[in-house]
Amino acid sequence: MPNCALVDVQVRTYTLYREGQRDEAEALHLRLLPLLVLGSQYGVAFAKEVLWRRGVLRTKFARDPQAAALDDHDVADLERYLAAVRPSMVAGA
Repeated sequence: MPNCALVDVQVRTYTLYREGQRDEAEALHLRLLPLLVLGSQYGVAFAKEVLWRRGVLRTKFARDPQAAALDDHDVADLERYLAAVRPSMVAGA
């Protein structure tokens, strides 16, 4: 199950779909998919990183001893993938 870091984008995808804008919903979902994959690979570390970048959290520190850390390449991918969905994000979240 996807985590909470990008729920606003997931809601936007669902809303587009329910409003009959299926092509737009699919396009947004395809832009979101790489982030969902990263989220499934990195779990808490991913969620904290995204929420920190969005200004929701003061720190991206994760107390989870099993959390896998994102390396510089992961962060570069994350930035690129976030840019693709940023227009669908709720401001301030």
